Amino acid sequence: IRDIRRNAPMEYQCYSPFFYPHIFETHPCYQRDYHESPQTGAQPRDYEKLSEEITADRQRDCLILILHHLQMFRYNETATHLQREAGQFLNEFECADNMDFAQIVRGYEEYYENKHGRKPRFSRRRGGIDETSGVTE
Repeated sequence: IRDIRRNAPMEYQCYSPFFYPHIFETHPCYQRDYHESPQTGAQPRDYEKLSEEITADRQRDCLILILHHLQMFRYNETATHLQREAGQFLNEFECADNMDFAQIVRGYEEYYENKHGRKPRFSRRRGGIDETSGVTE
């Protein structure tokens, strides 16, 4: 039952470690091995190794998308140099049918415009005057 001030906002409890450090030190869900499965004895994941694998996969996917983009616009010599520099693993993969580099750029442009209300700038002139602000770079 609330007191006479009916329109007053409900008070809430702040569980910040700054204000209540004992909660984070003692509560079991904040312990390191809390999420370990007792039935299977699963070990906590090695997140550094996992992030390295994700980074390597992401780099490989970027190279494959770029290679496909170069081949699609007939930059064959550049694509050949990229394949030679990247190694043979690029020959083992190909770009998925439903994905290309231009589609990713369009998707990011839409996301950025919805979030910030303006289109992103992917390039700018070197030196010289910036066309939008008139400032010399």
